[in-house]
Amino acid sequence: GRLEDAFQHLQESLNIQRTFTPGDKARIAMTVHELARCLLNEGKYRDSEDLYRQSLNISLSFLPERHMNITITRGRLAQCLVYQFAVAEAESLLRQAIAVSFKSSQNVHKSLHAAWLALTLQLSKKKQEEVDTLLHESKKWAEQIQSKLDKAAVLSELGEVFTLKEECGHADETLKDALSIQQQHLAKTHHQTAETLCRIGECGAVQGKTDDSMKNFLESAEMMSSTSQHPLRARSLLGLGKFLCVKNKWQEAEGPLTEAVAILKHSLPQHPRTTEAITALSECLSMLDRSQDVNVVMQEHHQDDAFNVQDSLTDFSSEEREVYERAMSDGEVDVERTMIKLMGHDRV
Repeated sequence: GRLEDAFQHLQESLNIQRTFTPGDKARIAMTVHELARCLLNEGKYRDSEDLYRQSLNISLSFLPERHMNITITRGRLAQCLVYQFAVAEAESLLRQAIAVSFKSSQNVHKSLHAAWLALTLQLSKKKQEEVDTLLHESKKWAEQIQSKLDKAAVLSELGEVFTLKEECGHADETLKDALSIQQQHLAKTHHQTAETLCRIGECGAVQGKTDDSMKNFLESAEMMSSTSQHPLRARSLLGLGKFLCVKNKWQEAEGPLTEAVAILKHSLPQHPRTTEAITALSECLSMLDRSQDVNVVMQEHHQDDAFNVQDSLTDFSSEEREVYERAMSDGEVDVERTMIKLMGHDRV
């Protein structure tokens, strides 16, 4: 779990490799891949994505398209994209990955790829029959994995998909199996254990197990306190804050929700969870009769949305940009509705 130390040593190794053995592309690609994995585990998804793309491009420059190293990197890049809710590209990458991994004997990778594709499709709310097949295959392969920690990683991913499908019995059993392994073999504050605890909390939330879920969210958030900007901490704080709101403990909820919003706006500005956190905080402040603070929160959110949308306007014509700008100047604060107007303007 000492990710910063690992990253530092890997960075030093990469510098040496690029200086003294620049032609050893295989080793350089692997080191960049491991650097990306450190950043992924630290919750620095955008930086991790950049490094995974570098590693993939290096590998593609000297390895055949269907080489297993390329397949593994594609899978990890897809995982990184799923965490950022970039599900369309993630699905494409995973379909390329499973075309290779499913024919291999490497149960860890084909089980993970199946679980990540199932999660991607479930988040996209499509192809439910395929989701069920992928879950079945992934769990079957997971049982054959020799490494207990690799098996736990797969089970934790599967548990999240079961929760999203509201198959809480399967989710609860799968997640608790994963947690049992992780608690035996990982450091007490390891991010994988914290993630599984958070997922158990979310599963409990679906079942209405308020007290149990609050306990799991709180424990997960505390485990991630040393990495205070990690999106996983925000995810746990959001779950905790929402349950405090359910219990009408508005003042107690404000702190966790405020911190969750701050983390998510920085790390995952485009993610639906960020909007969910902002909405929860706004409702909390409303119940505390702090309408001015609600307005500030919502205005900042819409300004951020407007900035992100403005960045995306480069592909539009000058006439289409005028539609957007006119809508915003007329007081249109619903960015999604504004974009629908824009996209519908002379565009099929």
